[in-house]
Order: sequence, then C-alpha cells, then structure tokens
Amino acid sequence: MYPALTYYLYPLLAQVALSYLVAALILVTRLTDVVGRKTHRAFYENYSGVGGPILVQRTTHQLANLFEFPTLFLVLMALLVGVGLQDDPLRLLAWCFVGLRFLHTAIHLAHNVLWLRMSVFMASNLVLLALWLRTAWLAVGA
Repeated sequence: MYPALTYYLYPLLAQVALSYLVAALILVTRLTDVVGRKTHRAFYENYSGVGGPILVQRTTHQLANLFEFPTLFLVLMALLVGVGLQDDPLRLLAWCFVGLRFLHTAIHLAHNVLWLRMSVFMASNLVLLALWLRTAWLAVGA
C-alpha cells in the first residue's frame, strides 16, 4: 500500500527506538539515583540546586541531542515516504546516519571521549547533509 514506507521503515524505526531507549535509560538512572538517595528528589521536582550524577546528566543531554539534528532526519523520511521516492543510496545513507547516531549515543553514555564523540557527531551531520542534497538533486530531476 505504501511501498516507500516499507522501504525506509527499518532505519526510521531504529532512530525512533534509539530515542525511546535513551528515555527509558533516563528513567532508570533517575529512579536509581532517587531510591539510592544520591540526589534529593526535590532536584527532580524543581530542577534547582546541585545536579544529579553524571550518568543522569549525560542521558538527559543525549535525549535532548536526539531531538536536534535527528529531527531533520525524521522530516526527510516523512517527505520521502510522502512523495513515494525510493532510492538505494538514500536508504544506505539513512542507515549510516542511524548507525552513527547509535554510536554517538554509546560514546556519550559510556566513555564520553570528546574528540571521538564530536567526530561521530560531525560525520552523522555530514551524512544527513548528503541525504538532503541527494533528495534535492533527485527532486529537480538531475
């Protein structure tokens, strides 16, 4: 019924799943923090005072990151599905983008080596730019 949807469905679902996985990790880290009495629950009620443990801060930051540039990816996927455009290089680039976002998340939440995280971040943004440029190129019929 919607061939373009099934064509891009798996990278799209993987990107959405990443957001939900990080959101679930936020819940786990915050509950562990509050139950373990490491940070007073008032911090989470008002977000004032000294912040929570570093993993709580990183997961919260990472979820915010997943609603910045990846939003452009989600919009592009909706556009491609809406117009019914199926293109193998676009699908490959979509998978590359999602893979790099998973890698970025893993680096951010694990070791957080800044130069490595920033390199992966920039690579994912270049792939996203390539996705948009290829879409524009195909749209003008080149």
